Amino acid sequence: MLPVEYFYAIKAKHKITSDYKLAEFLKLNRARISAYVKGKEWPNPYACMRIANALNLDPLEVLSDIESQSEKDEEKKEFWRDFLWRVKKRNGLLVLALSFTACLLVGGMGAQEAAKGALVVFMLTSVFRIMYIMLN
Repeated sequence: MLPVEYFYAIKAKHKITSDYKLAEFLKLNRARISAYVKGKEWPNPYACMRIANALNLDPLEVLSDIESQSEKDEEKKEFWRDFLWRVKKRNGLLVLALSFTACLLVGGMGAQEAAKGALVVFMLTSVFRIMYIMLN
């Protein structure tokens, strides 16, 4: 995604109506937010982490996405594209593994038990995601 798309997503998710409030929410300089939105500058690593946290995304995914777009050197740009692909692949495998676990837990249950099982899987997924982000 382009930086402006990340910012629109943050505004929509958190019901933010102005760039001033967005800058306040992200704890970033308002002029810098304006430059990001207008495409005059690219978010630095700190801004990428703030964006990721605001959208509950993997910080490495946001950082590598932004770097893959902003990097001028083609070799480095390719590195970031490859890194982004590996991060998405890893995240996809995590979702697949958790989905498989959910199927095993929910299989053969009645509707009420299946709903409880789905809630447990959701909670476990959230805990694993938080642990993963904290450890990486």
